[in-house]
Amino acid sequence: MRSLLIALFSLTLPTFAPADDDFTSLFNNKDLTGWVPVNVAATGTANDTFIVKDNEIVCTGLPTGVLRSEKMYENFIVELEWRHLRPGGNSGFFVWSDALTAKGVPFTRAVENQILDGPGGDGFTTQGDVFAIHGATLTPGNPGKWKGRSYPTESRTKPSPEWNHYRIECNNGNIALAVNGKVVTTANNVSQRKGYLCLESEGGLIHFSTSASRNFPPPKTSTPNSSPKKTTATNPSTPASISPTGPSRPSPPPRGNPKTGPSSSTPSPPAKTPTSPSKPKPSSKTSRPSSTTAIAAPATSNSASEAKPSNSHPNPKTNPPGTAATSP
Repeated sequence: MRSLLIALFSLTLPTFAPADDDFTSLFNNKDLTGWVPVNVAATGTANDTFIVKDNEIVCTGLPTGVLRSEKMYENFIVELEWRHLRPGGNSGFFVWSDALTAKGVPFTRAVENQILDGPGGDGFTTQGDVFAIHGATLTPGNPGKWKGRSYPTESRTKPSPEWNHYRIECNNGNIALAVNGKVVTTANNVSQRKGYLCLESEGGLIHFSTSASRNFPPPKTSTPNSSPKKTTATNPSTPASISPTGPSRPSPPPRGNPKTGPSSSTPSPPAKTPTSPSKPKPSSKTSRPSSTTAIAAPATSNSASEAKPSNSHPNPKTNPPGTAATSP
């Protein structure tokens, strides 16, 4: 049985089994619970653009639009399986998407991982192109003819009607797409770094299967020039601090100023004739970085900012040289 999972950080192959318990299924094999139709037919009947049949999500391709996740995701891995039922089919998988379509077009502002069958064409391939659409931007890892589009380094997709596997890692504005087990396309400096996941309807009859995701741990925050601050000599009567982790240990002898060495337990004799009152030394405080959890929970915001499209999104998509990238 095929299933759809996301590990905030995964969708998968027919034989996919999550390597650990951090992966979360995105598809229950029964219905579209957890997914929201956007700009597509959604009447609750067999005539809808997206339906579930034989434990798979079936997309008719008409009308054009997306089926997006209810939840937003930030740093994650998502894995999925897909196959076109007709040669030349067109679709895609969006990451970091807005909730609603861009003004005047059927798709959302997002980053698209192309799912296309056929021989390719002038300025696009069918092997896993990655590009920003409708106002999003990125830096291609392997640039080519069309601006804002990253091209795969080798051909690994299988033709219709065979199954293909995508593994997409999205972390802090960076994307890596693995096709059938090998990373072939990368992009960096993505303007969108939090948003929804979307299955695209764009004319092709396509089946989606196993999908899963897993969250990346949030990045550790650090303060610039965060070297330990120097402290004045401690009072011998002040108890030593206890480490928040590990067994309790005997309090160490008090330490003095790092430059002057340990302070003596015997008080120093009073000064004979001080010429001026001593200035109190400012108390030093040590900063403690905020703690982070091992696994980040998905964001639960109900909406994302509506995008202003930078260009139109015709069907089929076209993108002459020197313009922002769109999907073919």
